[in-house]
Amino acid sequence: MPLVRQLHEANFAVQLKHIATETSSADPKNGFVRILNSEGTVTIVEIDDFQHNRNYGSLTSRSKDVSERVTSFLATTESTDFKTEETDASLSSSE
Repeated sequence: MPLVRQLHEANFAVQLKHIATETSSADPKNGFVRILNSEGTVTIVEIDDFQHNRNYGSLTSRSKDVSERVTSFLATTESTDFKTEETDASLSSSE
């Protein structure tokens, strides 16, 4: 997955967590991605339909944007690692 690759290239550890709750493709949160701090107490980035199929073509550019947002956020805090929570849908374009 490009997002995991982008985060690894930025020297972040990544822990993926599958959310078993199924949603329909019409659900605005279908394919959401949430990136948390290492304690799981602070949401750094959350994008509702990041992985939705309808915008699969923008996966690489959106992943780079998310990685930059995480890097910027963490540069202003003391926390240097995080974990991600993802569903298993494909990429989407709206934030």
